[in-house]
Amino acid sequence: MIAFTLESLLLAIAVAKRLQRLSYAKKQAERHANYDPLCHIHNRRGWSLKANDLLTQHAQQGGILCFLYIDLDRFKVINDSYGHDVGDKVLSKVAQLINNHMRSEDAVGRLGGDEFVAMALFTSKDKINQRVATLEQKLNALSLEHQGNTIAIYASVGQINYSEAPKNLDEVLKAGDEAMYQKKSLRKAQAKQTYTRENA
Repeated sequence: MIAFTLESLLLAIAVAKRLQRLSYAKKQAERHANYDPLCHIHNRRGWSLKANDLLTQHAQQGGILCFLYIDLDRFKVINDSYGHDVGDKVLSKVAQLINNHMRSEDAVGRLGGDEFVAMALFTSKDKINQRVATLEQKLNALSLEHQGNTIAIYASVGQINYSEAPKNLDEVLKAGDEAMYQKKSLRKAQAKQTYTRENA
């Protein structure tokens, strides 16, 4: 009887450990499936899951939903001039800055290439505008040192705010993409005007 009880206990412990290992393996697999290994933030899949949770929360509780679509300016020039290794360092640095600036409950991710997204739920527009303005300022003051060269990093930030709940995430992404391209076009026009004045 004692031997049987001991054997059952050992079997129960072995099963518990195996279940624990399986649970850990499942969590690791989910993490790998949802995170960008280069930038250490959500990939498109992981970001979509968290962003959809925020959409549901916004529909139920109200507030103001802020979506940011961030695209690096002249990133191809950096890749072509310094190589993809340096380009990867730029992407990683940008991702870290965005992630550190946003809150833990916000959804921050990389859609792919040099495109990043962030979604957050706020109670007032004042808090949103202040946070976005600071983020944009920090992004465009960012640089990377490489072999004695200072590589300036610039980004265009498209911002969309929702008081009423949007239909779905696709609608949000499309609107954010359009806002980002409008901002990028404005920045190009301003840079051209500045160049013309300086060389007149």
